[in-house]
Amino acid sequence: MKTLAVQIKTLTGASYPLEVAEGATIADLKALVVARDPALEGTKLNLYQGGRKLGKDDEVYDARSGSFLTLVFSKAKRKREDNKVAVVQKTTDNNSPVVVDPEVARQRKERAFSALQDALEKKEVSACSCSRPTKAKQPAAKRRLTSIKAIVQKLPLPDGLADLNNRFQELSVVVGFLYQQGLQPTMSGLQRVLPSLDEPAIIMMRGFAPGVVTTRKVCGSAMYSDASRGKLGATHGALAETGTSYEEAPSDSRPSSEAETIVNLHVPCAGSSPRTPRQNPLESQQLEWQTVTGGMTYGGLVYSKEVSEHQQAAASALPALIQGSRRSSQTIGPAGLSSPKSYEKGKIASEMKQCVLRWQSFFKQALLEVALIMHDDFVDASTDGQGHDPLEELCWHPDFAPGSAAEILKVARRSLARESRLARKRPKGSGELKGTFKPCKAASDMDVESFTAHLIHKAAAGTESRIAYLKEIPGRPLKSDGIPFEDLFCEEVGRALGSIGIHKLYSHQERAVQAVGRGENVIITTPTASGKSICYNVPVLNGLLQSRATALYVFPTKALAQDQLRALHMLCKDVAGLELNQIGVFDGDTPKAAREELVANARILICNPDILHVTLLPRHKDYKDFFSRLRYIVLDEAHAYRGVFGSHVALVIRRLRRILERTWCVTAQFFLSSATIANSVVHAQNLTGVAEWTTVTNDGSPCGDKMFLLWNPPLKESAKRNRKKLQEKKMQADSGDAKVDKADVGPNHKFEAWRGRQLQRREGRRADERLEQNGSTRERLSPIMEMGMLLAECVQHNLKSIAFCKTRKLSELVLQYARSVLDGLDSPHGKAIAAYRAGYSAQHRRAIEGSLFSGNLRGVAATNALELGIDVGALDVTLHLGFPGTVSSLWQQAGRAGRRERKALSIYVAFDGALDQYFMKNPENLFEAPVEHASIDYQNPMLLEAHACCASHELPLLAEGEESDVNYFGSTLSSAAVALQKRGLLGRNPDCPTADPRWFYIGGGKAGRGPASEVNLRAIDETVWTVVDDMTEEVVEEVEESKAFFQVYEGAVYMHQGKKFLVTKLEMGARIAKVRRADLKYYTSIRQHTDIAVTGGQAAYDTDRVHLPSTTTSSSVVPLGSSARLEPARHSVSFVSFMKVWQATGKVFDTVDLNLPKVEYDTVCSFIRVPDKARALLERDGKELRAGIHAASHALLNVLPLYLMCNSQDAGVECVNENETRWRPERLLIYDKQPGGTGISSQVRPLFGNILRAARELVDQCPCREESGCPGCVHHGDCPQYNAVLDKSAALVVLDAVLEAEEAWMGEEEQCK
Repeated sequence: MKTLAVQIKTLTGASYPLEVAEGATIADLKALVVARDPALEGTKLNLYQGGRKLGKDDEVYDARSGSFLTLVFSKAKRKREDNKVAVVQKTTDNNSPVVVDPEVARQRKERAFSALQDALEKKEVSACSCSRPTKAKQPAAKRRLTSIKAIVQKLPLPDGLADLNNRFQELSVVVGFLYQQGLQPTMSGLQRVLPSLDEPAIIMMRGFAPGVVTTRKVCGSAMYSDASRGKLGATHGALAETGTSYEEAPSDSRPSSEAETIVNLHVPCAGSSPRTPRQNPLESQQLEWQTVTGGMTYGGLVYSKEVSEHQQAAASALPALIQGSRRSSQTIGPAGLSSPKSYEKGKIASEMKQCVLRWQSFFKQALLEVALIMHDDFVDASTDGQGHDPLEELCWHPDFAPGSAAEILKVARRSLARESRLARKRPKGSGELKGTFKPCKAASDMDVESFTAHLIHKAAAGTESRIAYLKEIPGRPLKSDGIPFEDLFCEEVGRALGSIGIHKLYSHQERAVQAVGRGENVIITTPTASGKSICYNVPVLNGLLQSRATALYVFPTKALAQDQLRALHMLCKDVAGLELNQIGVFDGDTPKAAREELVANARILICNPDILHVTLLPRHKDYKDFFSRLRYIVLDEAHAYRGVFGSHVALVIRRLRRILERTWCVTAQFFLSSATIANSVVHAQNLTGVAEWTTVTNDGSPCGDKMFLLWNPPLKESAKRNRKKLQEKKMQADSGDAKVDKADVGPNHKFEAWRGRQLQRREGRRADERLEQNGSTRERLSPIMEMGMLLAECVQHNLKSIAFCKTRKLSELVLQYARSVLDGLDSPHGKAIAAYRAGYSAQHRRAIEGSLFSGNLRGVAATNALELGIDVGALDVTLHLGFPGTVSSLWQQAGRAGRRERKALSIYVAFDGALDQYFMKNPENLFEAPVEHASIDYQNPMLLEAHACCASHELPLLAEGEESDVNYFGSTLSSAAVALQKRGLLGRNPDCPTADPRWFYIGGGKAGRGPASEVNLRAIDETVWTVVDDMTEEVVEEVEESKAFFQVYEGAVYMHQGKKFLVTKLEMGARIAKVRRADLKYYTSIRQHTDIAVTGGQAAYDTDRVHLPSTTTSSSVVPLGSSARLEPARHSVSFVSFMKVWQATGKVFDTVDLNLPKVEYDTVCSFIRVPDKARALLERDGKELRAGIHAASHALLNVLPLYLMCNSQDAGVECVNENETRWRPERLLIYDKQPGGTGISSQVRPLFGNILRAARELVDQCPCREESGCPGCVHHGDCPQYNAVLDKSAALVVLDAVLEAEEAWMGEEEQCK
């Protein structure tokens, strides 16, 4: 009789042999163990094999070398005391192979899959265990199942599909384990462990459930295979019980570069049927793989390249599965990378278990949907089956015989577009949000008027209309004085205009050309698309043809410069006397080798303020020929020059005028074009320093009628219910105790305030405050999704449109939503939309602009990069996602549509924030609001000192005398020169310091380039992060360092032109983010905290000398004095975590912690403390102090332009995140929003008392009745928290308390004096 040798080993090192007769059972083996060691008598013995507990009747058999038994001794259930290992060795008689009986093979197979299920923590799901307990009043037989999940669990499959479902369950367990190990399932590898699974079976599964099962032929690469062998390792035998080491494995006959079929399982997108084919599950054309041939080993077996604890624990039960598997270069698995939290807590197996169960459920659902379609056809064709519904009876009709699986598959393919009754039952919490706007399925051409009526009809179809307001703006006819061309310019210019189809000028163009011809400085402020470029191109071209003069065009962006270059080339292509190579663009993209020749030959030089500041002005002597003949200076889009950036540009223009007039004796003529602003003449004077201007404002261009829709997404059902509860709660509160009067606040308010702070820290906000402030009472359907639907609707009806978004991420999301909707409708226009934003390469942006102009693109989701006057052709519709920040920006964007006399439509889609909702409720305040002023403060001390250095480097500075440079830089130039002398940057002539009034630059510079290289006009990062495709090693795009961690971090979903990439690795030193293409149904959103930390001691400041801009009415303002402090501060952004959000529903399903460095810069702030009395008053009134401080801070920003020339990009305040409960300092703080400071805070400090009183007056006199205020008092367009957590009445309490404390402080100061 053949015997088996069993070696017993203990963890202490003791060992003793046992011999077991062939055919012995586990009970026999246990008896031998007890006989060998009597001390084990009465101890419970548990034997495990392949991760599965063996029963006493199981047979001990010799499978193959390397299999083993684990013997566990336990005195109590699930309690381990001693572990001893029993290893089954080869037979002692011979080494001949064992012939396994078929029944034994079947048992082995069952044990193998049991081991897999144990590794995945899979629990058997039966009908009785999965059903939920029902109410006792309702019999189970009469209970109606309404969810897809319950029906799938209860309804059995027809006979022809049951076997296929069982085979899929086996497949899903194996694929789940491979995903858990980070490996890609292949057809050849799956067939090794599942011999019954052939390629036709996989194709059949894919045919039934194309949304769950996908396959693809891919090419291998020899460079990734095992070079020493050139063959792939193979495994044979039972899955979990036997295995072959790599060295002993027979090699496959396939070469490593042969094509392979990969198999993937997916969870369908929320709300979609598993019978819906997936859209491009893997985008790359060639998927490369490598063979797993090294890494973790156990008993001579290879498991995986990289080892972690959760892998090792699961892989120990599966010694034969992984060898020869492919490591995918693409992201695999159902939801991309697993979260670090899950890895730390060892939940990977549990997560994959849930995923396997979902695969099985969705696959069975697909089979049931096909069977249900066939059953419905059977019932319709048969009289006997009438009245039988499988969804209610939970069984099929007795006469229903669908046939074999192959026959059913034919029906499934024919009815792929047919929706079953089961698919119409949407599972709870998945699918589309109820009430989501849906575009038309059929594409048809419409004009703007028909489309507007169609849209209004669709928007009013639900229970709550989305149209909050409709404004009809009448068009205007063409106006022209009919002045002949020969009376305006030379004949050559007239022929050039005729070549581009212009035979008559508009009235404003005629007036502008005449004014330039008279030698006047002109500023034209007309709406977008009114032909402003003709106003300066024609007179400039006329002047150049009649003389040897040159012209300098300055544009705020490179895109505008390139656009104007194309327009000039079209205008001048047939003009005699001006060659096209004499018109060029000089910017940062111009090769250095071509710059000298470009400027030497240029008659029209196009540049931006940055290159003028850094290169042209410091080297003006090298470009003598151009500057000495410069006659015309054009500043296009002059409204973009405002705030600190505008102040920088104003000083650069003054430096230019100074060089032209003092060095080359040239007085240039200025032409400014701008969108509509409130102070056009004052803005032109501040920007250039020239006093005399001619304004052209009456627009003579034709414009069609415009429809303006305010689109407000409806409330969710949960928000409606919560709003009703809150109203009832307020009614009960109003009928109860009255509010406590301020006079009732006793002297213990400091203690009460301290107690309130402690309660806030420990318990956070109260439940009713959380209900009201967290948005559950005002949560609406996603405006981003609605915006994407509207863009898709415009494209479906052949209307060219632009969707303006405030951020890059929003533009990509809108494109993603629109493209997915169009693809789902089988629309051919899915590729006719694109995104346009900063970060793309110049070539990429030029291609998008050209495609939009030519009509190849029907829609663009863009940031405000397209707000300026880039010519993109005639547009029909503009979409606006949220208020852009200023009224002038809104009208500038809306003006992109409706050229000539074409009708246009603009749709303003509101966010859920207080500002957007205010405009939805008070639309006339939006349309009647005046446009904003453009503010410039060229006398800002910090900026003036910086440009005085640059000016002295270009030409010695004259700060005194009749011909001094005070005429250019203002009366504070002398004090700025003295301050620079103290810093060692400027100096006098040492030989005659009193006789020579000139100041010379004596400082250094970057690489000898002078001080201009150290002055950044826009505070733009020179350091960038490079986003690289890990597969192709191609650069996707570049991201500024200050914005990098908002977009790229490990696990982030990065979007580029609607394509999703998964960020897999950050190389901090090289500033490289590695990404991979991935098919993900979610996006990620960063969660960060912004803090302003006061860092130093109180900064010295002379309150007797306060700089006030002479161009404002505040020049006569007398500082009232204040206890405000001016301090250096550090602005820091901490990245806490990121959220994974389902794209279909907008629901957050996972939150992952981040460990990223902070983004910090030094700045300056001015702040004043909020007294404790404010908290005590608000606590008694049941209001939040932080809401009052936030609202009061916004009021300070709103009145700040009354005292200082600044805008929202220059100064900021501390804004409150509605979801944070951490403690913040109780203060009103204003800080400079650019690194190093801009001088705003230093000017605010002595005026803080004036600003406080103006803010209090603004809030008190505002007639709005909204609890959260309005844009006229406490809303601010650039609030990063979308004006959440605002309370107007609380702001009044805060401002009153601060002013009261200030008066007390002033009284103490007077007494001290």
